[in-house]
Amino acid sequence: MEQIPLFNEKMKLAQKAAMAKRWEDFKKIMKDDQENLLKQFDLFENSAIHVATRSNSPRLLRELIEMLPKEERWQALCKENREGNTVLHEVVFCKKKKMADVVFEIEDELLLQQQSSSLEEKRTLLDMRNHRGETPLFMAAMHGKLKMLKHMANRTGTRNMEDFRKHLHRSDKYSALHASVMGQHFDVAIWLVRMNRELAMEKDEKELTCLQLLAKMPQVFRSHTHMGLVKSIIYHCTFSIL
Repeated sequence: MEQIPLFNEKMKLAQKAAMAKRWEDFKKIMKDDQENLLKQFDLFENSAIHVATRSNSPRLLRELIEMLPKEERWQALCKENREGNTVLHEVVFCKKKKMADVVFEIEDELLLQQQSSSLEEKRTLLDMRNHRGETPLFMAAMHGKLKMLKHMANRTGTRNMEDFRKHLHRSDKYSALHASVMGQHFDVAIWLVRMNRELAMEKDEKELTCLQLLAKMPQVFRSHTHMGLVKSIIYHCTFSIL
């Protein structure tokens, strides 16, 4: 029995263009066969929209999404890859904050067009979690993407601290503060504690606060690069507990 190829020839050409960062060629191929926009693009189950985030081009991202009929755009924004990441999860790794703005603008446009009845019970893209239970904000903290974290946090409205906090925990309640300390992203950890002091008192599955976790990482105390930030974390966490 002849095996059916997973990807058609046009998709293979688009894959090669994306790998070579020939984004104009990538866009042209997808424009010629727009039915491929929501199909599986690669072995990681990304769509072409997921892949477009790697271009770091807000214009390209918007153009690809707008190739779709309006009634399919929400599906494109919510579509998950193999890890359960939506486009907004992938935008976390972009250098330009405008990439997030494009996604938010299109989300707002869909709401304004009164298509909200199909928007998964009005859940926002920031509320959506991947297969590990991580929101886009949690991912930004875990990977040390402070600028994108701050930018996305503005969208949640940090004055409503309860709403803000829910974005900073995985489904299993593991906090973004612990994740940022584990990743040695101490600038992120300091910002998180400044934003919400209660995070400093939370414990992980081993019953460790972030300070106790830090104490079990002797390598950071030997690093001149990290020492100033480590001292700042200790200060802010201690002040929060007192």
